[in-house]
Amino acid sequence: MAVVAVLVTVVAGLVGFLFVCWYVYRILSRALRWCMSSQSVVPPASHAPCTSTDQLASSLVLSPPSAPSVNGTNTAPHSYTVQGTASDNAHALQALLKSVSAPHDVKRALLKEVLASIEAGKSDVREGVVIQHLAGTGWVWPECDEWEHEFKKRGRWPYTWRSLGLDEAMPAEPASVDDAMKGLTATEMTDWLWTYAPGLTPRPETPEEVEQACRTYLTWEQIRREALARYQNSLLNFRKNQDEARCRLLAHTLGMTICTYRSCVDMQRMQKVGVWLFETRPGSEEDSIERDFAARFNRGELQGQLPPFFPGDRCNLVHHRNG
Repeated sequence: MAVVAVLVTVVAGLVGFLFVCWYVYRILSRALRWCMSSQSVVPPASHAPCTSTDQLASSLVLSPPSAPSVNGTNTAPHSYTVQGTASDNAHALQALLKSVSAPHDVKRALLKEVLASIEAGKSDVREGVVIQHLAGTGWVWPECDEWEHEFKKRGRWPYTWRSLGLDEAMPAEPASVDDAMKGLTATEMTDWLWTYAPGLTPRPETPEEVEQACRTYLTWEQIRREALARYQNSLLNFRKNQDEARCRLLAHTLGMTICTYRSCVDMQRMQKVGVWLFETRPGSEEDSIERDFAARFNRGELQGQLPPFFPGDRCNLVHHRNG
């Protein structure tokens, strides 16, 4: 019986010891997780494309889990506790580039060069870098397509899109003589006459006479043949220019996103020494779209989103001490 009593005592002691170890382990684990959460990067979340400017969604939007509120007393996004290391930047940019469809090696090379630029102290993304890696590769930006559709439907275009010519319509195939003659120079029309009416005399001299001669002596099939060749060249140039313009738009959007990311880092640090509020301002008060987005954000309506609110958005974060 004495032996049994000893064994029971030993087992009870062992169970008690294991329970104490388990309890200490839980306490240490929680403390470790708390320390790690205050020093790690929470990458910006990407959003699915939207179909309305009333729904502000962009995979290039930095979105903390709890959205800031300019009416609150502590509006710095708690999820952004960032050290600003190269791996942090890589994590953020990889999330931002998820909305772009391109060959993996192309995106990897682009990311590498952009990171090198950031580590060199540059906050912007050079347009030439994006053009070099993406232009002519058949890359696709579905989110940009949806925003283009929305802006076109509403008949309103942001400044950045207009400045890059992204609001321009695709050339239309000529369907009539008037369409075919539109935009032609006198030299081009004269070449048509030499080709299809070489024996015409007297030769027209003024641009008006040349155009009238084309309309009189050339058949629609002849005019259409030349106009289609000209249209195909125009279409190729248009697509090339639009491709490069979209590369510039992506470079601009990535640069603005990096600026917002860094602003979040700064505000997280400022939070430790006082209560800071932040708001967003449009790139220009003359841009009605950016102005509307900034106003909605400052009213607390855009939960879970930070600028840029759409590709090419120039809204930026500004902060000030509360009170």
